[in-house]
Amino acid sequence: MYIEAVTTCVNYSDLLDLSIAENKRHFDRWVIVTTPNDTKTQELCQAHDVECLQADVFGPKFNQCKAINFGIKNISKQGWILSLDADILLPRNAKEIIEKNALEENILYGVPRINLTLGDCKYVNWITNWASMRNDAPVNTMAGYFHLFHNSSFKPYYEELPTVADKDFYFQSAFESWGVMPMYVFHFGESNWAGRESPIYPEFSVGEKEAIYYKLEEVNK
Repeated sequence: MYIEAVTTCVNYSDLLDLSIAENKRHFDRWVIVTTPNDTKTQELCQAHDVECLQADVFGPKFNQCKAINFGIKNISKQGWILSLDADILLPRNAKEIIEKNALEENILYGVPRINLTLGDCKYVNWITNWASMRNDAPVNTMAGYFHLFHNSSFKPYYEELPTVADKDFYFQSAFESWGVMPMYVFHFGESNWAGRESPIYPEFSVGEKEAIYYKLEEVNK
């Protein structure tokens, strides 16, 4: 299965730093779209050998839909496409899970996520009841933090929205049906509908990152 991923990242390099090395393994190609001014994201992509596209497509109110469409226009579109948010961490066996499921080209696939705050993952205030964490995952598994679809079913994201808050509904409506991948992902930070407003995370050590990756593996057992 050939998977190309598109991620938008503006002032989210602190969160992308938690996932870029882990998520990269699942994709045949990964394009990250940012602005010419976001040098931290550009440097992070260069350090991890991930393709970075710089473009003035976001506008004053963070038009993520336009940026995603720009990214998709710049990939080969020869198989499956994943629109993935910069603050999402996939489990280490994500591609294996995707490949084992009977994927249909007319279905939009999502995943349930577990939200983590800075205190949860940096200061070891971990919830140890993994079943509880799974049960607390949001019902709306089709939200735009993870949209997996086949190129043959792709219709561009609707760009005429004031913020990204409604983009999920418009995009979902273009598909005949929806499906859910049997895995959980971690979501770092808070929702920023009009661009980054939440505080910047302090840098994570290698040990702290590994603890986060281990916890996600435990959640998915």
